[in-house]
Amino acid sequence: MKKSLLLVVLSVFLLGFGLSAVAAQEIIPLEFDTYVEGEITESAFEVFYTFTGKAGDLVMIEIFNKPGTYDLSPSVVLRDAVGRELAKVETYFAGVAVAELTADGNYTVVATRYDGADGTSTGPYWMRARVVEPLGVGAKVEASLMSDSEKRLPQFFVLKPEATGAVKLSMTQTLGGLYGGLRVVDPNPPEDTFMSEITLLEIRETAGVSSASFTLEMEGGKYYILQVLDESYVYDVPDATVTITVS
Repeated sequence: MKKSLLLVVLSVFLLGFGLSAVAAQEIIPLEFDTYVEGEITESAFEVFYTFTGKAGDLVMIEIFNKPGTYDLSPSVVLRDAVGRELAKVETYFAGVAVAELTADGNYTVVATRYDGADGTSTGPYWMRARVVEPLGVGAKVEASLMSDSEKRLPQFFVLKPEATGAVKLSMTQTLGGLYGGLRVVDPNPPEDTFMSEITLLEIRETAGVSSASFTLEMEGGKYYILQVLDESYVYDVPDATVTITVS
């Protein structure tokens, strides 16, 4: 009886210690549409943020290496008020977690690294949270290509087809010193793939290409991530624009 009571007391103590440790971690307010800078280290491989959202909002969390750095393999996790994971991405340079919020209230964003506690990469990152409108058939967006390397930030969009079937993506750009690429990923692949995302399309070598079209089979009502890549490595040339049309 005394032994059982001792085990119960010890369990309660350890639980209380664990909760206190979590509570003691700094939680940083996260403002929409504003880049925040942080750093993943060996001793602090997770950084916690919080924001207040509304039910039905489509929230996109972008995370990537701080411009000019390349050491960190960043990851980001979005959780609801009870700790349930809504979205997660692990990447080697830049990635996006996207989810439709299920209720009004507070949400947690965890900036970390590939493999978390078991990971080895460290370094500074930039992160941004945005409420976005998904692209559908008929949508057109523009992305800027910058000759200044410090201004070359990843450019992400969310795509949501209304119906299952073929979706055509058309890309146009002005020929010059800068040229772009295109990447489309499924951020919610089947669980048996054991991957946080699956690449459906990746086009990088577009120097000398003024226009191109690609057709993908997509699932209606599902979210996909479209990324415009800046593939040029030249400087002191005029900035350029890539236009993407969904049809």
